[in-house]
This record gives sequence, C-alpha cells and structure tokens, in this order.
Amino acid sequence: MAPINGQPFLAYLLNSLSRSGFRKVILCVGYRSDQIQRWLGDGIRFGLSVSYSHGTQAMGTAGALQLAFSRYGLARRFFAMNGDSILQLDFHSMYREHVRAGTLATMALACVDDSSRYRTVDLDDKGLVTSFKEKGGLPVAGYVNGGVYVFEPTVMDLVPSGRLEPVS
Repeated sequence: MAPINGQPFLAYLLNSLSRSGFRKVILCVGYRSDQIQRWLGDGIRFGLSVSYSHGTQAMGTAGALQLAFSRYGLARRFFAMNGDSILQLDFHSMYREHVRAGTLATMALACVDDSSRYRTVDLDDKGLVTSFKEKGGLPVAGYVNGGVYVFEPTVMDLVPSGRLEPVS
C-alpha cells in the first residue's frame, strides 16, 4: 500500500496484470490485509476478479502459495508474483517459454549492472538455475530474481505441509 506518485504500489502491479489479459487474481495477504481489502475490494476497477487468501502467521512465500493453492483448488499452471517488486515483462512470452521448456517452475530474471545488493542467480548453459548467491558480492552485472514465476500445479506437492519458511 506504499504510495508511489499518489497511488498504492499494488495498483501498478494490478494494472500490469490487467493490461496483460489476466482476469482472476488471488492475493496472499496477512498483516494489515484489511487495508488492502478496503482499498481494492473485488478488483473490478482494474478489470480483475480478486479473491483473498488470508495467512494467519508468517508462512514465507512457499507457505502462502500452498495455502492459496489448497483453498482455491488450482488445477492448472499459474503465475505467482511478489507484491513488493515490479518487473516489466511479456507474460505471454514467459508462459510460452515455460510450456516449451516443460519445467515445473519458471522464474523471470532481471539483469542488473550492480548485483551486489541482491541475491544473484547462476544459470547453466541451458538456462536452468544452478544456485543462488547471497547479497554482498562484487558490484558486477548479474542475474537476479525478478519476482515473477509460472508454476505447474504439481510443484505444490514439493512444499512440505505447514511450511513456515520459503523453500530454497
């Protein structure tokens, strides 16, 4: 809900999704979720149908996704994105590449000039993630997690039930 140029940051994310053709969104919310629901409501002003998955404790990304997945019975591949970062990207191209690759998960990456502020992502020659490196490395160009993912529903089977921290 942090304001950027007079509107909540979340508005930029929702507008991006709407412009890209998304129509249904499930927001994983927790702390101060009432403020988000009062402001956003059902999402119709963005051309979206918004539902909410309320977490009652800090669950980490994987736990929040698992909770939403179990509540809404998602039976097909889905996008997930961080609510605190924005990446301009072609969702359709990402989706097509995910299907072409036949992987359980696809992560959008951003190349930055100075990767020392971020966890960097190492890739093999096929573009598959081989490792994540902690923040604080050398100030060199590198790939970082862009905060947008495509998942096959079976990926949720890999998240231990009741997981409270993100899966690394």
